[in-house]
Parts: sequence; structure tokens; C-alpha cells
Amino acid sequence: YDVGNAINPRIVEDEIAGGALYGVATALCAPLGYGKSGDPLASSLADLDLPGPEQRPLVEVLICEEAPTPLNPLGIKGVGGAGIIGIGAAVASAVDDALGVPGFVKSLPVTPQAIRTHLREVADMERDLALENAVLEDA
Repeated sequence: YDVGNAINPRIVEDEIAGGALYGVATALCAPLGYGKSGDPLASSLADLDLPGPEQRPLVEVLICEEAPTPLNPLGIKGVGGAGIIGIGAAVASAVDDALGVPGFVKSLPVTPQAIRTHLREVADMERDLALENAVLEDA
């Protein structure tokens, strides 16, 4: 990720990895909820359904410092959203590919319940089709 000058590379890496973890959590776990006034229903990170340490993905961060910005004296750039940007699309694409159904994921989060429901519907359709074919063959 192009960060300009990484004043503290460890913090930059942790920020990007943390964003990736948060992206996975919002793509696969419970969505963030908001009240009628627009305030988040979760008052702290402890209220969110985030993956635990054993579930977190391994994130390898590559920091590119080849293009410091001329817009500030330190040449630094923001990294706050870097880790989360492509996660939702990557998860949706992986689920579509695994199910063999392009476009299956139309919204996030992709929950196990949604996948199970889809698989049951496919199994029911295949069973119904097999029954129809058997009836036609007997006729």
C-alpha cells in the first residue's frame, strides 16, 4: 500500500491488518446496526461480533514508500481505510465461486444461514426435477 513516508511502519502495518480483519468481520458476521437517530447500536468493539484471534486471517502488508506526497512536509499519506477496501468484494467473489453461482452474494454480510438456505433450495429443486423426470419416464 502506498503510504508515502511510513514514519512508524509497525503502526501502518497494524492499521492495515486491523482494517482487513474488520472487513472480514463485516463481510461474514452480523452487520453493524444503527438506531433511528443514526447512532451505532454498538457502544464499543466488545459489542460487535468480531472474529477471535483463532479466526482472523493472516494479512501480509506490503508498504510502498516510493512516492511521498508533496502536499505535506513529512510526505505522509493516510492509511485508515486501506485494509478494508477490497475485503467485501473478495469475500463475495469467493462465496460465489465456492457455490458455483455467480452473483449469489447480493449484500453483506454473507451469513452461514444464507448459504445453508441456498443449498437447501438447490437440493429441493434438484429433488423436484428428478421426481418430475421419473414421472415423465414412467408415462
